[in-house]
Amino acid sequence: MKNKTLLLARPDHSVNIWEYNSNNQDFYYATFNVTIENSFLSKVVSKGKCLKSNGRVKNLFFIGLYNQMCRLFRKYGVDLFKFEGVVISKLAESYICLGDYKVVHYWPVYFSKLIENNKVPGCKYIAEVYEGNYTFAQSLYKEAYAKNGMTYNLVPNKSTRYEDLDLADIIFVPSDFVKKTYEGVVKPEIKVVDFGLLGRSTSDKKSTFNGEVLNLLFIGHASIEKGFDLLVKSSERKSNFIISSIGSVSKEIEVLDIYGKISYLGKKSHNEVIECIEQFDAVILPSYCDAFSMAIIESLCCTKPVIVSSNCGNSTVVDKWKMGSVFETGSVDSMIMSINDVIDNYDLYRNNIKDYQKHEVMNPYPKRISEIYKSLI
Repeated sequence: MKNKTLLLARPDHSVNIWEYNSNNQDFYYATFNVTIENSFLSKVVSKGKCLKSNGRVKNLFFIGLYNQMCRLFRKYGVDLFKFEGVVISKLAESYICLGDYKVVHYWPVYFSKLIENNKVPGCKYIAEVYEGNYTFAQSLYKEAYAKNGMTYNLVPNKSTRYEDLDLADIIFVPSDFVKKTYEGVVKPEIKVVDFGLLGRSTSDKKSTFNGEVLNLLFIGHASIEKGFDLLVKSSERKSNFIISSIGSVSKEIEVLDIYGKISYLGKKSHNEVIECIEQFDAVILPSYCDAFSMAIIESLCCTKPVIVSSNCGNSTVVDKWKMGSVFETGSVDSMIMSINDVIDNYDLYRNNIKDYQKHEVMNPYPKRISEIYKSLI
């Protein structure tokens, strides 16, 4: 067995890890729904990520094709996702020999069956888990719905998405909060490696805050799960802040929002979201359960203070670097106190965000991951 590392993943933040390690001749990347630079597919497919290979990227084309079929058939009420693990395992075996690697970092939602059927003694297996334990989360959601006089409906199959985590030697999670949701449930060691800013570019435009009224932006699906019920309740008694929302709106929030004091801006493209963040003073995320929010990452990249619940995975980093305020999950009063805290310390938090941006340039997420790889070889 050679001292090789295999990253076996979907093309999300794993691309950052590959790009950081692309010059390491012992690092390999297998993924799907991508094209390889200068390949035939890259010339005929314009969408999706196009990767430089260096001969060490495997495009799991037929896995990507099956994944797209699953998405298409779901629109017509046919659930092919329930067969995804078995199908991907069979397809991946024709591409990959796990015995070639000393460390395998894999996305368990897609590749647990492959690991289970082909596990090699002496290899270290790292499972990437970027969602909270749904069994833990659903109890939070049930309570939040009940407080609003509603019933929470369980999401089918979600509680079994990570049922094979004991196959791994180590589990990577993005936050202390996600770690808490799995403690006592799984056997492997759980390591927290936060996403940081994921290599996003940063901007530092002139402050938009007028010193009196804080213009707050919520980004995402306006739902009880995301704590939007707290924003609705706070909008009734607000005096020194204004709330706007980007994204879709759940039927529960449509029922709850009887005050009509929140501005709903609808869905936006990614570029439009960034433009909106730059126009607002701060971003707020009152989620009951959130592993590590991309909306908060984008806000910090725009040098905007953030207000997050304690059950938001970003809360540890936000609190450590003093880049905004963290409030007690589910508490309107605590949330309003955090809003006032940002009003009182706005410039300080912006300066702290700038320091954090510099830190992330020197110590980015892929570097932190790669140092752990080295310790295992």
